[in-house]
Amino acid sequence: MGRLAIGLCCVAVLAAALVPPAAAETRRQRGVVAFKAGYAAMARRDYVRARRAFERALALGARGAGYNLGLIHAFGWGVKADQGRACGYYRIASRARLPKAMHNLATCFYTGRGRPRDYRKAMVWYRRAAGAGRTQSYCALGNMVRKGQGVARDIARGIALCRKAAVAGDADAATDLGGIYLTGDGVAVDYRRAARWLSFAARRGQPNALFFYALQLWNGDGVGEDRGRAACWLKAAVLRGQPRAPFLLGQYYYTKSFNKKAKRLFPGPATKAMMWLSVAARNDPKAESREKARYLARKLLDISPGLFARAKAEYRKTRRRFIRGAGGTRRFIPVRCP
Repeated sequence: MGRLAIGLCCVAVLAAALVPPAAAETRRQRGVVAFKAGYAAMARRDYVRARRAFERALALGARGAGYNLGLIHAFGWGVKADQGRACGYYRIASRARLPKAMHNLATCFYTGRGRPRDYRKAMVWYRRAAGAGRTQSYCALGNMVRKGQGVARDIARGIALCRKAAVAGDADAATDLGGIYLTGDGVAVDYRRAARWLSFAARRGQPNALFFYALQLWNGDGVGEDRGRAACWLKAAVLRGQPRAPFLLGQYYYTKSFNKKAKRLFPGPATKAMMWLSVAARNDPKAESREKARYLARKLLDISPGLFARAKAEYRKTRRRFIRGAGGTRRFIPVRCP
């Protein structure tokens, strides 16, 4: 039986060696075609076709398709969200040394979502991702070093790793670095440094940086207080999905909505106030902010009952103006703020 098994293995190896190069090339080309089809379907938000195309590409040897399949299962695009399957696909793509797949696999181990939490494995994969060119992974490593997760705590070295990624242009790392100085997480609070890094990341569209830089402008922390400028950055944060930004933006326009002497509303600011307060009332992560947003919106509606319909139309118009594409290719038109 042992000799038979060895003989069959030899036959299989010989057969693989004799596969014509043209056939191998055709298989690779079919994998590329399937991958492109999946990406196009993803852009149309046709996630069922996208998943099938990426699965076909993966079966044809395009391991990079595993990354896209990981995203589909992680976010539940067209399927029930399944972090375990997502992490499994990231591992497949990691075998092709795809840096973003290695980074996401490391995050699976770091967060304990989809894989048992294991800081040592997270550090291994973040290092591999960084070595393969994923700049963001340096800051992920830095945060672990700074907090002493899976390694001896070293705040200075952790910050240096984040700075290395931020200097290289990574917006997520710059946001983390700005947040460290803004909150004094292991260092002295330094609003000016925070503003410098958050501004850098905000101008690259990082959602949290947009919000926290706007907050600095709103409160005058390390920069001159300027709520007009803050409102511009808050709008950019809202359009990039930052859930805490709509409430502040709604408040800003609410204060601009009233003519106190004549006791009437200015239609433009009132419409914007209703629009963003309505978003905040649904999506703000804080229950207190949701309740206050509802209260302010009701006050506006008491004066102008038709305001909600106008706000709804304005919201659709705003999204069409600033958001292009969908799904995997969604992009945001830059909001130019001073």
